[in-house]
Amino acid sequence: MTNEYAKAMEAAPANVNESRAGYRSDNEDFLFDIRERIGVLRKSNNGWTRELNVISWNGSAPKFDIREWDPLHEKMTKGISFTKAEAIEICKWLTERNMEPVPPKAEPAAAVRVAPKTEAENINQDPGPNGEIPF
Repeated sequence: MTNEYAKAMEAAPANVNESRAGYRSDNEDFLFDIRERIGVLRKSNNGWTRELNVISWNGSAPKFDIREWDPLHEKMTKGISFTKAEAIEICKWLTERNMEPVPPKAEPAAAVRVAPKTEAENINQDPGPNGEIPF
């Protein structure tokens, strides 16, 4: 891991720790507390933003979180939360790849289509080992 990433992870909020949040069913209400807004990854035409934040869900230990938010931060899409250790691992992977995305796959070679032989072409062929003409 480069020194830049190591320093960035060391500077991560101290309140992001390794504890696991509990799971909830879809019909339960939940609470969230955005402890720190780290940055906006993109903004859509409708005003929603994809953000990296530090969030405490249902009073549990804060975690890094990426998801899209409405302009008032009252509604959100599904997203992903991860611990400081997971963030360090992601940074390590990206560093090892030199931040390069997966190279595009080579285009498959153009398929060559061979038209089936006509009956006349088959008749002009040499007979097979048994004297048969293949059709």
